[in-house]
Amino acid sequence: MVVTASGNSGESAVARRAVVSSMAAASSFVSLVERDGGPTAACVRTAAVFFVRLLAGAVMVGLLGMAGARPAAAQGVAVEVRAGVAASSALVKDEVAAGGGRPVAPVTLRAAPAPVVVASVGVPLRPRVSLEASAGWTFSELRAEEGFGARDVQRLGVGHGVVGVRYAAGGASFVRAGFGGIRYVAEREGIFAGGARVEPLAEVGGGWTRPIGRFVLDLGLTLQAHAFGTPTLEAGGVKGGGAYRALLQVGIGTGGPR
Repeated sequence: MVVTASGNSGESAVARRAVVSSMAAASSFVSLVERDGGPTAACVRTAAVFFVRLLAGAVMVGLLGMAGARPAAAQGVAVEVRAGVAASSALVKDEVAAGGGRPVAPVTLRAAPAPVVVASVGVPLRPRVSLEASAGWTFSELRAEEGFGARDVQRLGVGHGVVGVRYAAGGASFVRAGFGGIRYVAEREGIFAGGARVEPLAEVGGGWTRPIGRFVLDLGLTLQAHAFGTPTLEAGGVKGGGAYRALLQVGIGTGGPR
């Protein structure tokens, strides 16, 4: 769902009601999951709560930015929904003894390429520049790549939230950059037996926009770099490292400077 909140108070009220309705629907989903049991439900519950918190944070940043925006630049709040695919570099590289006198075999763990959805709120700061807060979720699998092939180990959700700046570079192009956090959510087994933390994240990206009636369609590529580690890995003597993600997305939105 895409809504517009312009400088007009009536339209702003409509936009806020739409955001509140979306948040209420997400909270209802969390309540429904909490009535179920089992480890899978617990994993989904954690994922749902984390995504709702990310979305709430993005909305709060957007509203605060709107309140502080200079009147000359107050062209309205831009709300956008993006969807696409995310690919990740290796999260963990290790060696495992193969047994039977055979040499150790290298094993790489990574998040498999998977669908990603992102919701963002943008607030104009000055012409061509806007403050942007976004929250995203990736529906992935933890994949083990060994010498004889690859196999999916467990379901893996990846939630991230970013606050940054978007700049209309000229023509139909734009660039964005920001900082935030990322968390991997999975059932408590394997490398996630001890859970996972929110890790720092930095992202840069860019793309192209095209107006379609009242809406704006954009195609963008985002690159993310973040730290990675879990208590289970650290207990086993495996030091945390860094990982990279690439997100190719198509978005549709309206309102604010594009």
